[in-house]
Amino acid sequence: MYSEKINKVLYFLLIVITIIILYKISLFFIDILIIYFLMLFFSIVIKPVVDRLNSKYSVSRELSTLVIIIFVLIIIITLLLILIPNIYSSITDIFKTLQENLNSILIAITNILNKYLHFLDIKIESNQIQENLLRQLNQNIPQITEKIVDIALSGTKIIFNILLIAVLTFYMIKDYEKIRSYKIKVISWISNIPKEKAEEIALTIETVLRKFLFGQLFAATYIFLFTLISLYLFNVKEYFIVALIAGIFELIPFIGAFIALSISTLFLLNKGIINIIAFLIIAIIAYQVLAKIIYPNIVGKILNISVITVLISIIIGFKLYGIFGMFISVPTISIIKILIDKKINQTH
Repeated sequence: MYSEKINKVLYFLLIVITIIILYKISLFFIDILIIYFLMLFFSIVIKPVVDRLNSKYSVSRELSTLVIIIFVLIIIITLLLILIPNIYSSITDIFKTLQENLNSILIAITNILNKYLHFLDIKIESNQIQENLLRQLNQNIPQITEKIVDIALSGTKIIFNILLIAVLTFYMIKDYEKIRSYKIKVISWISNIPKEKAEEIALTIETVLRKFLFGQLFAATYIFLFTLISLYLFNVKEYFIVALIAGIFELIPFIGAFIALSISTLFLLNKGIINIIAFLIIAIIAYQVLAKIIYPNIVGKILNISVITVLISIIIGFKLYGIFGMFISVPTISIIKILIDKKINQTH
């Protein structure tokens, strides 16, 4: 009995040490890690289509995978070729609009405060606050802009990475059974459970990830189209780029919607309070329709984890890997929960 407890402690310590080592190694290979997750993402999205073509129309897995990947590549590269030449001017316009809107709201706030502080003979100088704000913006915005432009203008590197992801995705789907067999062995070793149970866990993980990704993709597309149409109708000049950013942030569960809504609202600050209120009302209705009606019917309750767990996992993901960590935190914590639940059920 005593030796069994020692073995369990050593087993737990071995897992902890392995996780720490893998994390330290991953920091040196973050680019490769991002490519791996993107490859995994595309393979999960594309595989059901490949399976359907293979079973219903007897199209070989290799051919159907190749055709789908080429089709997706054409769309992505076309979008990049359209966006990259205009990215610098778009970013410049975005920051200029943000600066003007922040100045406007700052002046409005100081005027309101001065109105109520007048009785106490206190006056806030908006000019000084505005100068400090502009100084901070002028110090930080060029650095942010430079990084974004460097990423946008390195088209060759982006296209190379896209092609690399496409090749990896092809072989991921082509050799799916071999990779799945290896994955089952790893799950069996980590969870210390029989191979049959590990296979069941692997199937559950794949189902959860597939539904989660399809749900987030749908939500991101929905928010992109809503923001695009709304900002266009409100005559926001940078409506397309802002909608694209909002859609990307919507991929982050829970807080992504808040970030997307906040970004969109910032570009309406100079449109007047009536327009802002109108947009917020429409946006809240649209988000409620997505959260309460569309999303549950499409995805269902797949994560089965509390909101506080999701938020904590997002914070930890951000601390570990930045924005990339925010995107992968929820599916990662979902997989960990599945493994723990299966392990607990196994012990009982």
